[in-house]
Parts: sequence; C-alpha cells; structure tokens
Amino acid sequence: MAAGVLASGGIVTTNITNPAVASAQSDIYLGTTEMPTDITLFIHKRSKGELGGDRDTGLPKSDPGGEKLVATFSVQKITEIDLSTNDGWKKAEQLSKKFDSTNNQTAVQSITKAGYTLGSGSSIKTDRGYVHDHKTGTGETTEAGTGTGSAKFGRGLYLVTETETPTGYKGDVKPFIITLPITNPVNTTRWLNEVHVHPKNQREELGATKTVKDSDAIINGQNIQYTLDQPLVPGPTYDGIVLVDHYPADRLEFLTDPAPEVKIQYDDGSGTEEVVLEADKHYTVTNKAEEGKNEGKVVVKFTSAGLGQVYEILLDENINVSMKLNFKVKPNQPAETSPIENKYKTWTHRREEPAEDPTKPPVVDPPTEGTENPETPPTGTPPNPYPYPRSFYGNVDIIKKDASGAKLTGAEFDLFVCTDVNTLTTKLNKTAIVANDGVEIRGLLANDYRDDKVVPEANQTSYCLKETKAPEDHELLAEPIIFKVERDKTDPTIVPVLEKTIVNTKGNGGFNLPMTGGKGVFMLLLAGLGFLVLGRGYSARFNRRRP
Repeated sequence: MAAGVLASGGIVTTNITNPAVASAQSDIYLGTTEMPTDITLFIHKRSKGELGGDRDTGLPKSDPGGEKLVATFSVQKITEIDLSTNDGWKKAEQLSKKFDSTNNQTAVQSITKAGYTLGSGSSIKTDRGYVHDHKTGTGETTEAGTGTGSAKFGRGLYLVTETETPTGYKGDVKPFIITLPITNPVNTTRWLNEVHVHPKNQREELGATKTVKDSDAIINGQNIQYTLDQPLVPGPTYDGIVLVDHYPADRLEFLTDPAPEVKIQYDDGSGTEEVVLEADKHYTVTNKAEEGKNEGKVVVKFTSAGLGQVYEILLDENINVSMKLNFKVKPNQPAETSPIENKYKTWTHRREEPAEDPTKPPVVDPPTEGTENPETPPTGTPPNPYPYPRSFYGNVDIIKKDASGAKLTGAEFDLFVCTDVNTLTTKLNKTAIVANDGVEIRGLLANDYRDDKVVPEANQTSYCLKETKAPEDHELLAEPIIFKVERDKTDPTIVPVLEKTIVNTKGNGGFNLPMTGGKGVFMLLLAGLGFLVLGRGYSARFNRRRP
C-alpha cells in the first residue's frame, strides 16, 4: 500500500495518474528522506466551482480555484495508532474501511466503535493570511487573507472536521482522516513534512421570497403592491441578477406610476441601511404582457453598474436585493371565484474567475430555454408552504325584492367600509351602484384574508351598503345593510359570489294615505255640483206639479 491515507469513508492512496500535474507539483516541494516527527498541516479553504476537482494528494495546488474563504477546522489525533510502525499503518487502513464520513457525529462514532479514542485536538482557522514559500520553507503573515491556515502536529493519524462553515456557504465538507506524514506521491522515496488539503464548500444561494400588501386595495381600481426579496451572500462576484414578476394580466395591470423601486438592504450593526438604485443606470425594467394572454411578466435586470453596487456592499455584509412593484386591480369576471396569484422567478450567476474590475463586471445573460430561464413561468407542484402570495377578491350580487318576493329595479347604493351599521368610514364607489340584474360589485377584497394571511375575526372590518335611491313606490332603507366577503368555508382557495337579498317595503309601509288636495278635491267639487244640479231639477219639477 502507499504510505499515506486520506480517508473520507474509505482508503485513498496518494498516487498521481496525471503526469503533467505530477511534474508541476514535483517542482514545488519534495519533502524529506527520513520520516519526520513534526508535520505542518496546511488547509486551503476555497469555494467549490461548477465542476468537481481532483482529489487531494497532500501536495499543494498552484491554482486550487474558487474564492478564498474563512473557516475553522478541528484536528484530533486518534491516539492508539502509531504511524512509526508498520502495524500502525495497517490499523489505519483497517479503520478507513469502517470510517463513516456522513457527518461529524457519525465520523466520531465510527472511530470509537472501532475501539479507538480521540485526543482533545487543535483548531486551524483559514483567515490568518499566511503566505508560505514552499521552496524556502519560510512564510510571512500578510494583511490580505489567503484562505489558508496551518498548524504543526506530531506523527500520527488525525480526524479533521469543519466546525465553523464560511458565511454564505453550505456545511458540505465531509469529515476526513489524514495521515501525518504522507509519502510524496511524485517521488515515493521521500516523506512530506508539509501536507496540504483543499476542502471546498458549495455556495448557499438563498431562495427569494415574495410578499403582498393588498389591505389598501379594497376594491377594483385601487393599487396593490408586491415586494420580491432576493438575499445574496459573500463569495465570487455576481455577474448576473435577474428578478422576474409573473403576474396574471387578466387580473392585474402593471403600473409605472408609482415607479418600480429596487434597493440593496444590509445591516451595518446599528440597524438596516438601504441603498436605492437608479432605474436605467443600475437596472432595466421591461413589462412583457401580451395582448390577449393572461400571463404578464415584469423583468428587472441588473446592469454592470448595479452589479458593481452589489459587489461593493457584499464585501462586508450579507445583503438583500428588494424590488417593489405596483399593480392596479382589475374588475373580476362575473363568475370569478379564484384568488389573484402572483408568481416569481429569480436568476443569479457568479464568476468563478475574478472580474478584471469587479465594480464593473461584464454582464452575463440568463438562459433563454429550460427551467433556468427566469422568464419561463414556474410550473409543477409548488413547495409547501405555498411560496406565492394570494389576494382574494369576491363579487357581490345585490338582489332587490318586495315583501311578496317580486324583484325590484332602480335602487341605488353607496358602498362603505364599516365596523357596524352606525359607523361608516371609507366610501368605496365613485358612481352610484345600481341594483339591476347581474353582479353589481366585481372585485371586493375579502374581509377574512389580507396581506397574504388570515385576519382574526375580532380584527375584521365589514362592508355596508347605504341605499341612496329607493325603487319606485317603495321606501328607502332605514339603515345600511352590513355584510362580509369571505373565503369558502370548505374550500378556502376560492371566494364564492355573494348574493345579498335586500327587501324594500312599499311606500308608507303599504298603507293608503288620505286623498287630499289636487285631483281629489276637484272630484269632490264636481260631485257636489252634480248634487246641486239634481236638487234644482227636482225642485223645479215639484213646483210645476203644484196647483
């Protein structure tokens, strides 16, 4: 076997199969002919690229690639294995077959289960900024971090675990076991008294979130606002950021006034700071709603200047890119019961190689096909909890009847937000609501669900209809009619059309008033005159008959 074990769930020999790599590395460092008692372990911490790299050999890499990172490692000696003996190396190889590198806990358990114990260990932190010259064996501490940390250890077998993960990166570096020293894989007549490993972490790109503020958009024609937040973490320079709002064009109309707002938010230690970006300078906005289609999209794409702003702030802090868009709520279709659902997709891209000027990075365009295309609407079953904000707008059909059940027409109403029939607050209609056949109110915000969350009943408002004109021969309503628009009790993903039946009483409560004045008096006078004429005629006839 090769005199050197790097175990990550199994045995890994230090043989190099690439002659070009072997030649390049042999020029850097050869090691010693005698097995050293003091060995320096160098940990070079970098970000993981798009493709996996070669397995470590113990030799340094002239260009390990990736971004230099800060992390902390624990190095613990497996005390019962003595690498100064052949038996110790055999035990090391046997342990490699039992070693479980799933995570730090399973690594320790597999070692102890095999009958070995771990020493207290030492820490290596990779932000010390130590630059080492492998040809001269000397080094110096610099102000610029190199993503490298090192420490000296005695001869032995060691468990190495990452205990502090770089900010903004996944803790995906598996624990590994390393032999100190290792046989030089290029020149197998020598030992390496300087051993190098290059564990890499995958960037943790945080998912975007979207929220809605619809509590101020009570009825169709009013404005609703969406906020899309995309967290960004330190790492290689971003050279592409695209935020896309996928909105239902049959329910919403994109507004340029108020204009979209894009800003960078970060915490400076004393609170949240904001940098408002300028349209056209830092980003472009394109509305791509197509006539006759129900799908619209607003595409916000960062320019080189905008990406430069991201770079400068991201050097020191995690940041959040926030985009606010405003839409006007369109009237519902008469039979509409579904909510307004606003989806989104984001796309970010980083440069694996540093930009010549990271404050002005060249802009990379997103893919134009496939699921990675941010302009392609999201498909498939969405994750749980549901990621897209919903706004529920219902329809109201006012049905006017008399006491017998006969339909009435011609009544007019004003619509108010209210807490009870005596407390009317905001008037919602601009013109009179006329109660005729069909749905009269199309698109009224549900009382039980606002700003994408359930409203407790105690906090709900109501709506009130105040009659301003009664049907002919009927009385005005004495007080407003109060009601609520609510989601369906059995299927809370819809808002049924609310049919509100309102009964009007006949004039004077159905009682006849006395007939006084006008036409009634004339008829009485006419009747009286008739009696007088008849009386005179009877009197004259009676007088003629008298002798």
